[in-house]
Amino acid sequence: MNIDDIFEFGQYKSLSLKDVYQGTLNINRELLRNFLINCLGDKKVPKPHIFDFLEIQIGFEEINIDPNIFNEEKLESMQNTILIGNLAGDLQNYFNYFFSPNLLGITQSFERFNRSNLSTVIGGNPEYLIWCSKEIQEFTLNSQTKDELEKLQVHRLKGISVEQREGYQNSYVYKPIIRTEYFQF
Repeated sequence: MNIDDIFEFGQYKSLSLKDVYQGTLNINRELLRNFLINCLGDKKVPKPHIFDFLEIQIGFEEINIDPNIFNEEKLESMQNTILIGNLAGDLQNYFNYFFSPNLLGITQSFERFNRSNLSTVIGGNPEYLIWCSKEIQEFTLNSQTKDELEKLQVHRLKGISVEQREGYQNSYVYKPIIRTEYFQF
């Protein structure tokens, strides 16, 4: 295959060899948002206990938290509201668990979620090209193509960062963490 050839099979069907190798720096925010919502609903990963007292709403770039009140029969006030502090670290640690390698396959990874919902290349996947070379007879990478690919950076989605919004107690901004690296066959 050449660098601009299109896959006609598999999970990356209709994408170019270069697209699969490199991935993209432009993350589909709707897909990422839906993945984070999916993570919140996961029963297999323990959530911080404070999450039990919160309503967590995820937007395309922000996470808003609405703390519950102690006594629903009383009016909402500072004395009747749970004070939560800065939860940026708790949110980031919880969500990044889903981006970590999961040997047991207990949770749905972002890659599997992507394939089953939108099927676009998010993070580069040069390992898939190696797998294809070994497992699919018709698939070959000549040395010139490998050399061309090795000169390109691979973009890998590693997780998200979460920071509290300046001036807002219960509002946070999240961004994808993308690492770029070079790969050698």
